[in-house]
Amino acid sequence: MQVVKNNIETGGESAKAAIKGTAIMTKDAEQFSTKYGISVQKISEGYLDLVKRGYDSNQAIGSMNTLLQGSIASGDDFNDVIKVTTSTLESFNMRSSSTAGMMKNTTEVTNKLAFVADKTSTGFQDLGIGMSYVGGSAYQAGLSLSETASSMGLLSNNGLEADKAGTGLRKVINSLVSPTKTGQAALDEYGISIKDANGQMRPLSNIMGQFQQKLSGLSKTKKLDLFHGMFGTTGQQAGLILEENGNKIGELADETDRAAKSN
Repeated sequence: MQVVKNNIETGGESAKAAIKGTAIMTKDAEQFSTKYGISVQKISEGYLDLVKRGYDSNQAIGSMNTLLQGSIASGDDFNDVIKVTTSTLESFNMRSSSTAGMMKNTTEVTNKLAFVADKTSTGFQDLGIGMSYVGGSAYQAGLSLSETASSMGLLSNNGLEADKAGTGLRKVINSLVSPTKTGQAALDEYGISIKDANGQMRPLSNIMGQFQQKLSGLSKTKKLDLFHGMFGTTGQQAGLILEENGNKIGELADETDRAAKSN
């Protein structure tokens, strides 16, 4: 724990706070190791990772149990869960300066990603890879974490995993936010509304539901050409999968929100 203590001090906490924090971490690591069957060494490395990622000692201590539970629930490697959770939290601008806020947001992100990983064919690590490509774009477009994760889970169910899911979804989102002339012409032709009355992007489930309804009479070839024109080679397949699963995106996102609140 000496390295953890040094990093806590480097992060701006006093030597006294660092000593106190690492003493609690040492005690908790031993208890958690017995409870969850994860080595003290791995848990210590987890504390170090959290501190390096900007958690203060109290935030790291308060968040550890949730992260361990997320690893057990999802069946994914503990250190992967930490990396994915913390990077996703950053992408969706959920960092908090308070201990209570950081614990709450860490729990929310962990529970939502673990739920989607459990309900679809994707895994925690694959969600993390995908989020590294699409998280920032999704947040800027106004998509929720639940809807973004659910979309990637459904893409995974249909053969698009990890980086391919992330890059494909990012291309779809960016093409909807700032459509090309071809894309805008298609949206106008079929009467598909991307933004609400306040100029904000509608939920992706709503948009894809509109596509599903208004393109129902198109041949498969025509739809392929249309989606290629709108989303390009990178986003075409993702767009087709999401259009076919328009209602499921919203349903899974709602389930994810409810599950996170119940935990």
